[in-house]
Amino acid sequence: MGNKPKRFLPEFYELAACMVLEEKKNRPSRWSAVMMIAPKRDIDPNMLSKWTRLHGAPMGLR
Repeated sequence: MGNKPKRFLPEFYELAACMVLEEKKNRPSRWSAVMMIAPKRDIDPNMLSKWTRLHGAPMGLR
């Protein structure tokens, strides 16, 4: 049996994206912030990065 991907509500990703943006203030890159937050929220880092880039960040903060 294959692993079924986790499905989260958009609000869950929005909260995680906000956490990434806050963490980014203390990190050299967005990716390093993603790598810090993703395990805490049990989210795949690539998915969190995509969500942050597409939906979670105002244009000037991407």
